[in-house]
Amino acid sequence: MMPGTNFEDSLRREPYTEPRRVTVQQVEQIKERVAQGERKKNHFKWLIPVLLSLTVLIGVSWFNLPFMQSPKAAESKAITMPSEERTLRIINKFDPDKTRSIIHQELLDNRQILVLTKVIKSDEKTTVWEAGVLNEEEGSLKWLKKGEVTTPFISREQYEKLTEKGVTDTLTHAFVPLTNANGRTLVIGTSIDPHTNSIDITDSNNNVYKARKIQASLLWYTFLPEKQQSQYRYEPSEEVVTGK
Repeated sequence: MMPGTNFEDSLRREPYTEPRRVTVQQVEQIKERVAQGERKKNHFKWLIPVLLSLTVLIGVSWFNLPFMQSPKAAESKAITMPSEERTLRIINKFDPDKTRSIIHQELLDNRQILVLTKVIKSDEKTTVWEAGVLNEEEGSLKWLKKGEVTTPFISREQYEKLTEKGVTDTLTHAFVPLTNANGRTLVIGTSIDPHTNSIDITDSNNNVYKARKIQASLLWYTFLPEKQQSQYRYEPSEEVVTGK
């Protein structure tokens, strides 16, 4: 056999007729082939469990991701108070009216904003006082009107005639199907008396609740325990109410 000739090639080319001496080089070649085969086997034995572990880890992480992130996601979605200009644009998108103005707005919770508005109905000679909420839905704010009270246009002479009987007769009010975090129901109303700063609302057990009159407006509002409307009495007050 020629020096450098591959031992296996020699066997394939010539019939095996007699014992031949195997050289040291040929033995090393055989050892290297065997070692390569063992390394491949060991490589796949190590790789398979690692791939299985990674697959399980990715699956568990993907399954738990929404639950792990839900508290932070809820915090990030908490709405902030928009400007009156933006609030007006949102409301007019759902219910257009050029005469509408924002009277008051406040956060009810991290998903709702209470909004009180005024709309002038010149043809009907009335003012409509609206109560509604901005709700966050699908990443945007949407307007939902909940209730309203209406007051007629009055002249100074008409006002003086009304107050002759007492300003109590000038009060209007309406319960609105809207509750706050304490489970109390919204009530809104109007008073044309410019000296009235708040409204004393007394229930059948003589518990008194203060409704705040919004400055520079006829409108007043508060949240009351949910009871029958007839259980409350309304009286104007000149006491200044600074809280909600």
